[in-house]
Amino acid sequence: MLKVAQIKYIKHLRDDEGLSINEIAQRTDLDWRTVSKYADSESQVQERPRQRRKRKALLDEYLEMLETWISEDQRRKRKYRRTARALYGQLVEETSYGGSERTVRHYVKELRAKLQEQPTHISLDHNPGAAQVDFGDTLTILAGEETHERVAHKLIISFPHSMLALILPVGKRVLFCCQR
Repeated sequence: MLKVAQIKYIKHLRDDEGLSINEIAQRTDLDWRTVSKYADSESQVQERPRQRRKRKALLDEYLEMLETWISEDQRRKRKYRRTARALYGQLVEETSYGGSERTVRHYVKELRAKLQEQPTHISLDHNPGAAQVDFGDTLTILAGEETHERVAHKLIISFPHSMLALILPVGKRVLFCCQR
């Protein structure tokens, strides 16, 4: 049985360079029957897919702890966050982790990238006709012969979809309409 590389070489010599079966047999030191079998066959040579053995990483049992530490660090200011090296040091100090620093660094990098992909804000969608109502006090300065300050009670209705606001002084019939 020939190796895949040898079969590909035979096909290359036959198809691309146009050599005869005898010339290929002499060049490869193979029997002409073997060369004939592989040179003119229609089937494509497929390499067998390699199966990687699943090995349990040393870090697997400490992943949850690292995720907790990194999520805690995300709430801190950037200046006070732990580096991957500091996380590795803390992991070795507090547990019996016997893996390499590089493994921890790789995992921390992946997890931080995943956490940054999450949206940090939610866009506000305002449906037409929806209103927001607020009641409060404002300090009003009345100008005239004398300036007077007094507290006025107001009802504010805003329509976020159109950015329109209505200000209603409580106890009066006056209606103000303004654009925000």
